[in-house]
Amino acid sequence: AFFHLLNDTYDINLCSLKTADLFPLLNCKKLMNLDLTDADVPRRALDDYLIALVKQHYGRRNCTITLTSEPSGEYKEPGKDENGNYILSSGMEAVWVLVHEPAWNEGGYWKFSINGQTYTNEP
Repeated sequence: AFFHLLNDTYDINLCSLKTADLFPLLNCKKLMNLDLTDADVPRRALDDYLIALVKQHYGRRNCTITLTSEPSGEYKEPGKDENGNYILSSGMEAVWVLVHEPAWNEGGYWKFSINGQTYTNEP
């Protein structure tokens, strides 16, 4: 309920948060650092949030996201539909798109730290 107060925030530490829904964070388009270390979030909710980040990317800054829970799926390029849009079936595919989409990494790089493994296109 209080997430609307965070819309202009660029750094959010939600370590050890327990929630069933990360969708309120989608409104935080200026967010540059999100720490969800030890957060108790269902895998489906984490996947849904990551997929929504891809689908609602317009106007969003690059972000560093720290997780100790694993999104589902494999870190790989997802397939595309006949219009060239990604067909996302897992959270890890969404992570792949966020770090590999060139236009989304021009001003700064997306970076994910998941259980100590880093995913980014930063040189």
